[in-house]
Amino acid sequence: MMMKSGTSATAPGIAQSPSSLGHGLSCRHSVQFYYDDQFLVRSVCDFLDTALTSGRSAIVVATREHRFDCAECLREKGIDLTRAIEEGRYLALDASETLDQFMVDGTPDPKRFEQVIGDIIAVSSSCAACERKSADQKVAIFGEMVALLLQRGEIQAALQLERLWNGISARFSFDLLCGYRISSFDHPAHREFFHRICAEHDVVIPAEGYAERGGENDRLRTIALLQQTEQVLNKQVVERELAQAQNREAEHQKQQLLKEVRKHEAVEEELRKFTRRLLTARDEEQRHIAAELHENMAQLVAALSVYFGVLHQEKASLNPRLRERSRAAVPFPTAC
Repeated sequence: MMMKSGTSATAPGIAQSPSSLGHGLSCRHSVQFYYDDQFLVRSVCDFLDTALTSGRSAIVVATREHRFDCAECLREKGIDLTRAIEEGRYLALDASETLDQFMVDGTPDPKRFEQVIGDIIAVSSSCAACERKSADQKVAIFGEMVALLLQRGEIQAALQLERLWNGISARFSFDLLCGYRISSFDHPAHREFFHRICAEHDVVIPAEGYAERGGENDRLRTIALLQQTEQVLNKQVVERELAQAQNREAEHQKQQLLKEVRKHEAVEEELRKFTRRLLTARDEEQRHIAAELHENMAQLVAALSVYFGVLHQEKASLNPRLRERSRAAVPFPTAC
């Protein structure tokens, strides 16, 4: 199934539901999903061209790159943008700077939003050139402020801003087109948020690659392919979660094994230290015993030497039997 073709025409709106806006004026809140920036620019340019050609006003609240590209695209379509600006029918604003005017603590403030956006729409709706050229004063607005919030990860703030646009539609008549890069919803956790974003719009326009032409059978085939793709993705999610669980369990077992190995290594190291201390103590004890034996033996030998020396000197006074034993025990030299 094609998902990123280079088609330039805007896909027809799908998922059109009874308006959840509750506005009393003629308003339409649409969302354009896209893969490629150039596709978005062409889609927005067609949207703005329709308004400007019919004499209505157009407001672009976008990034610098998209503002520049939209202006170039409109000029290529033959729109005299300089004249439209001078007449007050074309207004280009920076999305980030406009967003900062009504954001409070990371949340769009309803009162500030009403004041900032209300003043912008009111000025564009009441320009004299618009009144002369068109009985329909519905302003065409392209906004990327919600997309910026989503890029920042401020999902709830983006959803709240969509609701504020729906709320202000009770006071003004306008056609609002929001743009979301489809890759911003690339995580299973984004599924619910994606559905809620779609529910806040009257018209949901799919990204490039959707079958724009063809009969009902082609559209049903596309839906069936999308459903089959969803099943594949759901299975991949389950398999990935299972693999992650197995990896976590394997990692847990690995950590436990490492702990056991470290514990055994610590025990072995303690055993080696104890063995070294034991060998050192034994060597010291042996040296101590040897020293004591040497010292005692030396004293004993010295005492015996003295004793036998005295005995040898006194052998003349001994009886013959003791004298003979003395001569046998210590072979001292006898006097001639």
